Amino acid sequence: MNQTWVARLLFAAGCILLAVVNYTVLSRVADNRQGQTDAHLWLTERELPKISWLAQENSGVELRLVWRTLAREENEVNDGKPSWLSSKKLEELGFQFADAVPTEEQRDRAALSREVFLVLEYNGGAYHNALRRAERAVEKEEEALRLNPADKGLQSARQQAKRRLRMEELSQSRLFVVDAGTDPQRLRESYSDATRFIVARGVVKLAYRNENGRAWATGQIDAISVDEVHVPLEHRLALEQIIQQDKPSQGEGKPPRYQVELLYGSRYEPWIGAIRPLEAP
Repeated sequence: MNQTWVARLLFAAGCILLAVVNYTVLSRVADNRQGQTDAHLWLTERELPKISWLAQENSGVELRLVWRTLAREENEVNDGKPSWLSSKKLEELGFQFADAVPTEEQRDRAALSREVFLVLEYNGGAYHNALRRAERAVEKEEEALRLNPADKGLQSARQQAKRRLRMEELSQSRLFVVDAGTDPQRLRESYSDATRFIVARGVVKLAYRNENGRAWATGQIDAISVDEVHVPLEHRLALEQIIQQDKPSQGEGKPPRYQVELLYGSRYEPWIGAIRPLEAP
């Protein structure tokens, strides 16, 4: 067989493979969008910032789903280890582990993860709790500065606390992971408001915290399985116009510029229904 025929066969095989991949993807998309939507929310740039823009490609624009968890302690950062992800919850999710093992033994244990279903709450109790924490941090720093107004360190701490509060009020995502389970229908029954709660596939990882030379099992939200949402060609123009009219990019303390209609289907995967501008507060 000469090189020309080999090249033709390879080209044909590549075309067939591409067709199969495209068919699989399109079938998955169609299947996800059949029937009634599982969730229907209007999120903002705070929760769905743009992550890429390739002007020469129709498929080059995507938005990233930004989610958070409420840390166990007020002064802790968003570490993906909420208090509700307890040992009992880990057992419900199918993890098997031993508590209070010596720290040196824990180091030899491989990290385990499982794909489960996660519940994301939009602009609800978890976000308002985070907002109150930021407000209390400002009050705490202002009280400390009132007692010692000349302290440069306290002045800086107050400014940092105010900056954190401003970001919490204007630019930080209001989408929080608040629960997990293995049965999406049961989760939807518990969180029935489809305009506030998303049920999506995600990954929970088994982690450990060390205390007094012993390792205790704890859980960590590792990922949302589908956290990048493609912007279809019919919505790209609207997004481009909004961004062109307001050149400064989304950042610290800056309000969102647009709102996105996000829908979830039967496979618990998202797609965009519309994009519209938001007026500055």
